[in-house]
Amino acid sequence: MIKKFFAVVYFVLASAWLVPQTVFADTRVVATIKPIHSLTASIMEGVGEPVLIVEGIESPHDYQLKPSDAKLLEEADVVFWVGPDLESAMSQAIVNLSKNAISVELVKTEGLKLFEFRSSHVHHHDEEEHMDEHDEDHDHEHGDEHHEEHHEEHGDEHGDEHGDEHGDEHGDEHDKDHDHEHGDEHHEEHGDEHSDEHGDEHDHHAHEEGAVDVHVWLDVSNAIIMADEIARTLKVVYPQHREEFESNLKVLQEKLHELEHELEAQAASIKDRPYIVFHDAYQYLEKWLGLESVAAVHLNPTITPGVGQINEVREAVVEIGAICAFAEPQFNPGVLETVAEGTDIRMGMIDPLGQAVEAGPNAYFELMQNIVTALRDCLT
Repeated sequence: MIKKFFAVVYFVLASAWLVPQTVFADTRVVATIKPIHSLTASIMEGVGEPVLIVEGIESPHDYQLKPSDAKLLEEADVVFWVGPDLESAMSQAIVNLSKNAISVELVKTEGLKLFEFRSSHVHHHDEEEHMDEHDEDHDHEHGDEHHEEHHEEHGDEHGDEHGDEHGDEHGDEHDKDHDHEHGDEHHEEHGDEHSDEHGDEHDHHAHEEGAVDVHVWLDVSNAIIMADEIARTLKVVYPQHREEFESNLKVLQEKLHELEHELEAQAASIKDRPYIVFHDAYQYLEKWLGLESVAAVHLNPTITPGVGQINEVREAVVEIGAICAFAEPQFNPGVLETVAEGTDIRMGMIDPLGQAVEAGPNAYFELMQNIVTALRDCLT
């Protein structure tokens, strides 16, 4: 009787342990930053959980992969990241370590609203820096329709052709499509050559001319389109979960549309309130919501601005009467404080990566709401 009892207990415990292991062994998905991880987690709900690489208050610009991160990339089926101009220090490692995975550079997603990196610390709002020649045909109302057509044309065909062979065939092809042409060249050219003596010169060229601003998730219409790309990729890799991914995507995009309208309404009262930022990461948010950011202390947070650039920003603060200066939790605000010294400007904090929020399906919604709330709190 006792033996039978322990046999039953063993069976129950073993079964309980095996269930989640079976579910999560079925999906090996990696996302580099919290906003992308959040969108991916929403689409994967009920199927598995993606793994997040950059946590805490670290920045993806200079994040150094740990051995555990390298192992995750080597074993992944799919890696979702933005692109080499965001995950700068680890971009080559992502490419090298995830050769058996589908590596998706989301900045290259078809239909995204894209802008060039700005080349001046002081923002001139009459300058048009929009890159996407199809933007008029790809606004956020048309985005879902476009991607539904894209699914019909390519989704099923892609899935049938590559289903179980995604590791070898689709991985290489997708990597080829998503490789950044200038990744290594850009970082070799601009990473080590900086010195204090040449700060002004290098900061003027903080990003390669014509390069895409990679902070694309800060416009909710782009998040809607990227969610579609994430779901499309997951359906190719895990066709057995196609229905769950499609259902979750529909719910997610409905929630994103609601968030979009809510944030537009909340930001309406601060459109004419000038401010400056630590790091020029927010033009997608600014142009979507019609905000008046007048300057950024850093064009690239890994390169210290020179005296000339600091003076230029300070002059803009005084001349335009900027109300707030916004720091970021990932970086030392020292230069921003220097700019603000002796003025009446208020200090605030905005976090484009959601480092203070818990990773998971709700993280994207929380980080976007937190940004708009921080702007409103300081500017009103």
